[in-house]
Amino acid sequence: MNVFVRHFSEFPEVKENHLQIYAVCPGWVKTDMGGPKALLSVEEGVKTIIYLINLPYFVDQIKQGKLFHNM
Repeated sequence: MNVFVRHFSEFPEVKENHLQIYAVCPGWVKTDMGGPKALLSVEEGVKTIIYLINLPYFVDQIKQGKLFHNM
């Protein structure tokens, strides 16, 4: 997944349209998939996604094509 995201972030269409490309791991979340023994609630698991959504809209080459977990 990490290699795919980094590779995808280098596509000409992504660069031309100034798109931000990230991979996100919410962690082990209490859902149907994670099960009741998971460590995080849904609210805790979504924090990294919300963090990325709220970043200023410009392509940050330090963050572009990276995996985020626990912000």
